[in-house]
Amino acid sequence: MFAGELEVPKQALTRILHRITADDVEYVFDDSIAALTQHDAGVRVEFERGAAREFGLVLGADGLYSKVRQLAFGPHADALRHLGLSGTGFTTANFLGLDHTGLLQQGKGTAVYAFSAAGKERMAVGLSFETDSPALDRLGREEQEQAVRDAFAGHGWEMAPRLPAAMSAADDFHFSSSAQVRLGTWSHGRIALVGDAATAPRPPAAWAPRRP
Repeated sequence: MFAGELEVPKQALTRILHRITADDVEYVFDDSIAALTQHDAGVRVEFERGAAREFGLVLGADGLYSKVRQLAFGPHADALRHLGLSGTGFTTANFLGLDHTGLLQQGKGTAVYAFSAAGKERMAVGLSFETDSPALDRLGREEQEQAVRDAFAGHGWEMAPRLPAAMSAADDFHFSSSAQVRLGTWSHGRIALVGDAATAPRPPAAWAPRRP
């Protein structure tokens, strides 16, 4: 991760996978699943915008806050265990001069992660901090940004004050809390879960700040 030998941004990977499968896979954009009803022959899927359809199997690969898991297995609160960490990720100008390398700087309940691999002009930044619940995930960007600023107000690193300003200017701002999915089973009849929807914690769990 810190060596920066290879970096494929998620957006680029998504475009690549779509391009090489578009002739063989039907993609539906600008819609969401509203209801799932199982019967002997398959699963009836109702959509928020499109007409209902029948499928032989439904695989939920829709992330930590999986709509498929919520509909088929129960509310998020029953499946998610908060890991005590929230944070934001974004890219900004590489004012640290990083070149295929990165840094991890920890404060009291906070952590800064930055690296540059795709090019010398830009760097990716992660700002993580301790939280008691994932409630911030449900708020708007302005409130999430303020929570980051409040958390890093006492961070001792001299560069820390510059990063929240870069965060506000970023057009790829993303906020999430670390949580682990805990389920007794990953399948229910003709409905199953894979990936983050089934098992994985959010990536920030890997560099959680040390508790004082």
